[in-house]
Amino acid sequence: MSGQNIATPQSLIQTTNGKRFYVFSGQLTVTSAEISMINVDNIGERDIIINLEMGSAEVTTVDFTIRVKINSVVVYIDSISNAGEQSMSGYNELKFICPANTSLDITLQSNSAANRTMTIMGHGKYLSIE
Repeated sequence: MSGQNIATPQSLIQTTNGKRFYVFSGQLTVTSAEISMINVDNIGERDIIINLEMGSAEVTTVDFTIRVKINSVVVYIDSISNAGEQSMSGYNELKFICPANTSLDITLQSNSAANRTMTIMGHGKYLSIE
C-alpha cells in the first residue's frame, strides 16, 4: 500500500482483516468558523464503535468547541479549554457507537479569533450480531 493517502477524512479505511478501521483528518486550520475535520457520508452497512483523539502540533491557549453529528444531529458537544496544554497532550478521548448507514461529521471551532492547527485521529471496530 505504499503511496496510499491515509489522511482521508471522508471515509473509514478498513484494516486488511476487515474487522477494524481508522480515519485521519490530516492537519487543518481551525478558525472561529465551524470546520468539518472528519465527514463520512455513510459509515457503511455495519454499526461501529469509534474512538477519537485530537491533537495539535502547536502549544497555544486557544479554546475550541467539538461537535459530533450523526445524520446532521448533534449528539455530542463540548467546549475544551487548552490553557497551558502541551502539544499532542492527549485530549480526552471520545468513544461512541454510530449506527449503520448513517453519516458522521466531527467538527471543530475556535472559541476566539485565534486560529490553531489541529488533527483528529480515529480508530474502531465493526460491531457484529452475537
